[in-house]
Amino acid sequence: MKKIFSILSILIVAGLLAGSFSFVPASSVMAQDNVDAALTTAYNYELTWLSKQQTAIDKATQASAKVQELIDKAAARGLDVTALQSALDTFNSSMSGVNAEHQTAASVLSEHKGFDTGGNVTDRPAARETVMMARRALGNAHMTMTQATWVLRDAVQAWKNANFP
Repeated sequence: MKKIFSILSILIVAGLLAGSFSFVPASSVMAQDNVDAALTTAYNYELTWLSKQQTAIDKATQASAKVQELIDKAAARGLDVTALQSALDTFNSSMSGVNAEHQTAASVLSEHKGFDTGGNVTDRPAARETVMMARRALGNAHMTMTQATWVLRDAVQAWKNANFP
């Protein structure tokens, strides 16, 4: 009787342990799938951001050329353009930093460490690092370009107001 009770106790404990362990991997797999899906979404979002940011950089470069044309025309007419030229030089210098950060993001995303060619997660820690590095570089480029654009816009407006009241 004692043997039967011992065997029965062992079977009950083993059953309980087996039952409790059978639920852990399922929820863990679901959580891992959610993380992978979030990383894939973030990676695809950053690819889109990279493309849109390139368009914004191109537009900023065109705007810089237009400001240079304005400076050239105003200087030919004898107007003082030193403040405007200084603002444009600062803008162009800032845009060099923007381009460097943008290229960093482009290389990180093109290496796609942790992702396969379809953008699916293959190595979670590497994918997380890729997403974080690209986001940081894209964000830095965005903030620098935004600030530089505002400063240049304000300088052009101030110059116009001073010269053409």
